[in-house]
Amino acid sequence: MRKLEPCDFYHSELRNPDWHGFHTDPIVDKWNMRFVFFFGVSVCLVLGSVFIHYLPDLGMRQWARREAERQLKRREALGLPPIDYNYYDPDKLVLPEEE
Repeated sequence: MRKLEPCDFYHSELRNPDWHGFHTDPIVDKWNMRFVFFFGVSVCLVLGSVFIHYLPDLGMRQWARREAERQLKRREALGLPPIDYNYYDPDKLVLPEEE
């Protein structure tokens, strides 16, 4: 069995090239394709996911959770139910006159 030389690989690429649209030379085209897909897929997906994960809490979900826990502790200390039937105190609502 004959050992393959680096020039054999180069000549096989020249004889039957797969064109990926990055360069006219088949070897440079293949390396450019690998480079683009490595950075486009691997690096962008991983670093993009990490970047999005560490963005500030724009929806204020963490604040809302902390505030809800604070309100629950306050209501328990006052002896009130955790969730009241009325959002507003009905005694403090000013309603329009009935005609």
